Amino acid sequence: MKSRLAQKIFSLAMPVIMLLALLPATAFAAPAAQIVDSEAALKNAIIEASSGDTLEIKIASDITLTGVITIPSNVNVTLFSSSGAVVSAAARNRHFSVLAGASLTLADITLDGNYNNFGNALYNPNNFPYGGIDNSGILTLNKGAIITNCYGATYGGGVYNVERSSGIVNINGGKITGNTAFYGGGICADSNGSVNMTTGSISGNYGTVEGGGIHSRYGEVNISGGEINNNGSWYGGGIWLSYYSTLTITGGEICGNNASQLGGGIYHRSFQGNSSINIIENALISGNTAGYFGGGIYDEPHAGYPANYIIKVVKTIITNNSGNIYSQSNCIEFDSMPLTVSASVEQLKGNKNNLTVSVFVIEYSDDCNDIVISEYCETFLIDNNAAHTYKVGGYQVYVNTKGNDQIRACYIV
Repeated sequence: MKSRLAQKIFSLAMPVIMLLALLPATAFAAPAAQIVDSEAALKNAIIEASSGDTLEIKIASDITLTGVITIPSNVNVTLFSSSGAVVSAAARNRHFSVLAGASLTLADITLDGNYNNFGNALYNPNNFPYGGIDNSGILTLNKGAIITNCYGATYGGGVYNVERSSGIVNINGGKITGNTAFYGGGICADSNGSVNMTTGSISGNYGTVEGGGIHSRYGEVNISGGEINNNGSWYGGGIWLSYYSTLTITGGEICGNNASQLGGGIYHRSFQGNSSINIIENALISGNTAGYFGGGIYDEPHAGYPANYIIKVVKTIITNNSGNIYSQSNCIEFDSMPLTVSASVEQLKGNKNNLTVSVFVIEYSDDCNDIVISEYCETFLIDNNAAHTYKVGGYQVYVNTKGNDQIRACYIV
């Protein structure tokens, strides 16, 4: 009985299975991107989204916004174009407000704040405290995304990570350029979240008071690549940071920035004796200028608190700045950086050879204002076909030789 019932169910289900198999695969594909070509269409696409929705919206033509568009909580929006469309802000309004729990991703699109077309008199700081985007959620700038020509009367010309929110900004090939604010011409990072830069650039921005490129009081700033170049401010032309913020640099360039007062590349002031800089590693800090001190880096302890910190600078070139480093705390610790290592063999009589090993090292002068390329060289008497580790100028160098005149391998261990 059970066998007949199973056969009957199978025979009934089989036509349905075959019909599903014949349907095109696109019937089950994710919804196609919405295409919009006006402010109204863009607003409607976002307003009509339900909680948990993920929207892909293609901007088909240039658009001018007459007001701020809010990305609501629990909605994820990606805006992109195939032609580098420009989304302009009329009368220098903000473009977007990203609420907590929301995300906005930009690719191949330009947000133009239209700042150059209006005089400063039109700006009331109470009405226009922030620049292009205020962010309490997750903002991602991918390749081709540009935020430019925006003005924040107080915080964040290009982007404002809203104070004490959990806002996160990810720069993965995007650009923040030509923006202005009192604090943080490019980005003002006041959230408890983070600013993360892997590639892309923050360039040509101006902070009227502090932080031409980045101004950070809370949260994390993590830079592993990209460029912070040609920004300007009174204090901290490239980066200004203090209070509860932390800066971790593991790559990238900070070049050509200017501070009319202190800290052309980086301005750092410790807070209650604690550093806001974790480490500066594998970076280039070059060509920055300051009106007074610290063209490359300016470090100042919090008045009245002991400086209980060490700022580590590792494998980083700090050069050609107007006064590379100025530290009132004397808490900056430098590691010299091996530049190249080489070895050569000279044949002697019998089975013996002379092995000469050279290590070129970038080191800092005693006042940290100049770098010096030093050469350490040692000669060792070795046998043919020797493989050994040799001490040269404080470095352990492994060399493997072949015969009387060949080097199989040579590197620092």
